[in-house]
Amino acid sequence: MTAYLFVLARAASPDGWDRYRTEVADCVAAHGGRYLVKRSSAEALEGDFQYQRLTCFAFDDMQALHAFWHSDEYQKRIKPLREGLGEFDVWAAPGIDESEREDRI
Repeated sequence: MTAYLFVLARAASPDGWDRYRTEVADCVAAHGGRYLVKRSSAEALEGDFQYQRLTCFAFDDMQALHAFWHSDEYQKRIKPLREGLGEFDVWAAPGIDESEREDRI
């Protein structure tokens, strides 16, 4: 079942983003992840969106998502590259199985 990683960001500094973006994209791809939403400005239709950017990745399942997130490559080499670049909230959520899908909310 597809799993989603959401990254909400408030940038503090424009410096250093290019290297982080390249490194994280390669690491995500190596773990089978792909971009669904890439550094997009989100439009708040209701409520307040306190972030500047929203990124969403899809992985084959939660196991693949966690393999990426907890990998030494990401935690020890890539994640430190974003230190000082801004504030981040990161969420992981499993998708729904097609058998659970409903046409109504």
